[in-house]
Amino acid sequence: IRSLFRRAGPGASVGPVSVADPAEHALALELLAFGTVVAEVEETLEPHRLAGHLYGVATAFSRFFERCPVLRAEPDVRAGRLALSDLTARVLRQGLGLLGIAPPDRM
Repeated sequence: IRSLFRRAGPGASVGPVSVADPAEHALALELLAFGTVVAEVEETLEPHRLAGHLYGVATAFSRFFERCPVLRAEPDVRAGRLALSDLTARVLRQGLGLLGIAPPDRM
């Protein structure tokens, strides 16, 4: 995701997220579930649930990235897909941080 923003350039703008494609919808649902999963982990003290959820987020993002061109999309669609990508990066960073894992800068 970081490389996506490096390629987009410093002036890359994010915009309203639309979920027209099924891959966008699936990713959005995974991202929306993050708060609930964190609350459940806090209550049950079962961090493997968070790890499993983050794996699901990463898998959904991978499908989204394969199906939905981000940088080659029309400007308004691009902005929404960049926003969805940014939100994914934030969720992954926060979730990994809760697990005590530093996210890599590059893969």
